[in-house]
Amino acid sequence: ISASFEIWFALHLFGHPISAEAAVALESLTQAARYLAFIVPAGIGVQEAGFVLFGHLLGIGADLALAASIVKRLREVNTRASDLTEALLLLSRAGQRSFTREPVELSLLVEEATETLLALAAERGVSVEPSLESTPTSGSYALLLQMVFNLVQNAIVHNLPDDGTVWITTRVQAQDVVLSVDSTGETLSRELVATL
Repeated sequence: ISASFEIWFALHLFGHPISAEAAVALESLTQAARYLAFIVPAGIGVQEAGFVLFGHLLGIGADLALAASIVKRLREVNTRASDLTEALLLLSRAGQRSFTREPVELSLLVEEATETLLALAAERGVSVEPSLESTPTSGSYALLLQMVFNLVQNAIVHNLPDDGTVWITTRVQAQDVVLSVDSTGETLSRELVATL
């Protein structure tokens, strides 16, 4: 709903007010197009084309539809930049142990990271197979999410060129939680792993 309001407000500011229903329809149809074109990284071009196409159907000119799409894209880029800055600041304090420990469900972090990376996996012809058990732990949510994201992204990128697989498991073992990320990529030597 907030994304629809954003579209409604942007078009209102551009001097082309639309109804709330039209804003919801435009947002819904554009998001559907982005989800259908999941193999396009970050939906680049898909969102813009969706706005122009579906905006035309709603009587919105291509220039206004594209402008509204750019406003939406700028917010997304700003949000990502803000999240990255926050994660980097948190990471800079990690060695000092100055972050707050909080309860974290590791399997949910894996789901979030995996969902974000599905388009990359599809683009590279890699299937991702999670096998997740409930794994409650504590730590910094942002740092753990970044760690999981990095591990899964590396398993996707450093995999077979086509028909590769990434297996991700979470489980509780004794009193510890275990995250395992394996792939069909090249096996690294112990010496090389020590340098990573």
